[in-house]
Amino acid sequence: MNFENHSLLKLWKRFTHIPMGKHIFSFMIRFWVPYSASTKAQILELEPGYAKVLLSDHRAVRNHLDCIHAIALSNVGELCSGVAVLATLPEHLRAIVVKVNTEYFKKARGFIHAEAHVKIPNVKAEKDVKMTTILTDNSGDEVAKTVVTWRLAPIVANA
Repeated sequence: MNFENHSLLKLWKRFTHIPMGKHIFSFMIRFWVPYSASTKAQILELEPGYAKVLLSDHRAVRNHLDCIHAIALSNVGELCSGVAVLATLPEHLRAIVVKVNTEYFKKARGFIHAEAHVKIPNVKAEKDVKMTTILTDNSGDEVAKTVVTWRLAPIVANA
């Protein structure tokens, strides 16, 4: 499925009005992006320029230190950035991840909330733009920060 032209946001709006709609939407994201499926993250909020994702603490995302694995946190940080970007991207642009950098501040346990606020600049030629996702625990402490570099470029029609 191609998420250009805000179809991701349209789909989100359609599903949030039905019972269990956010869960169904999150399942569809996991189906379309299989790598992210292992975290079983839930999309809680989605609007242009903003996304909030919930990571539940479960065995599949844990490490040997009895906390959430660093890569699971990075994965959810990138996922949150991704849905925020795709819900915001103008019709004439495409986006692809070219770099992911995650800093870790404390052991992550329990429910983790990832929030991304994104702003898509005016792009006339290919441009790399950094988007930040903050991951916090139930007490509001920042456990990690993921910075995703997105390569934005105009869509060129096939000649």
